[in-house]
Amino acid sequence: MRDLSGATFADALIEGLKQNQPQEALTAYQASIDALRQAILSHSEYKENSVVLISEDKNGTVHITVQDKPLVEPIQQPGFFSLLLSIWLGPKPAQDSLKTELLKGSAS
Repeated sequence: MRDLSGATFADALIEGLKQNQPQEALTAYQASIDALRQAILSHSEYKENSVVLISEDKNGTVHITVQDKPLVEPIQQPGFFSLLLSIWLGPKPAQDSLKTELLKGSAS
């Protein structure tokens, strides 16, 4: 939604994880979190309207792309996708209105 430095983007993701996950969960995924953080920091800037896609394939492998280009090597740690989703769907989401929109229709 706005231009971000790599450091700001990485810090925001890490803060979102800290707000929505217990420390022991973060510790269990530390290597994957570190790999993602380093990949984010490898880009000095993320432009407004950039498309960041986080997806999980049928094998549980997490793929993260920016503008359709891989940001990081696929992450093959079971549960990592759910951990990342907590940033937007956890008890303290990054944006309440986005959580509401993402969950529309999920109860049916």
